[in-house]
Amino acid sequence: MVTPAPARLEGLYVLIPVRRFSEAKTRLAGALAPEARAALARALFVHVTHAIDESAAFAGVLVATDGDDVAEVARERGAQVLRDESPQALGCVIDRGLAHLASAGASGALVLMADLPLLAASDLRAAHAAMARSDVVIAPDAEERGTSALGLRLPAAFPTHFGMWDSFERHRASAERRGLAFTVLRRQGLARDVDTPEVLEALRWT
Repeated sequence: MVTPAPARLEGLYVLIPVRRFSEAKTRLAGALAPEARAALARALFVHVTHAIDESAAFAGVLVATDGDDVAEVARERGAQVLRDESPQALGCVIDRGLAHLASAGASGALVLMADLPLLAASDLRAAHAAMARSDVVIAPDAEERGTSALGLRLPAAFPTHFGMWDSFERHRASAERRGLAFTVLRRQGLARDVDTPEVLEALRWT
């Protein structure tokens, strides 16, 4: 179920997949208590939505989630919500969200992870500009293995590879095989997520 559900969408949208806060950041279990992990996940998500708003680059935001807690915050932030009644694999959640946006008439989408503490409005404006000149925009994580953001024209030309440890290379290969013009967007604000205690500790000193 989607709430709210406009008849038609236009322009470029941001799609953010978010696990319920109470089950997020399990890799940080050795460093943070469950309540602290949930609070961190919420704070990171709110930060990302603020950066999107400040950029004024996108027509709107769709949050795909299985959590009531996430849905409540997303609506408070002015985002639309696509609910998953049960936890799903990340790639399935994202592909479903992209299909929803395409069916509603959006011309493109930037899939954006919800745990980017260094994300700034300038990073999102750079992604928007890259999407204007490319079929596919891929922002790798700091290790250049995963994908922190993926810009696509809609309907999507290929299934995404989110959830795979080498999704960056898989996304690039999928674009190349189909002859799509793609841009690799390397920006610190898009590259650094919070998935390990070591990264969390390093960011405390940033």
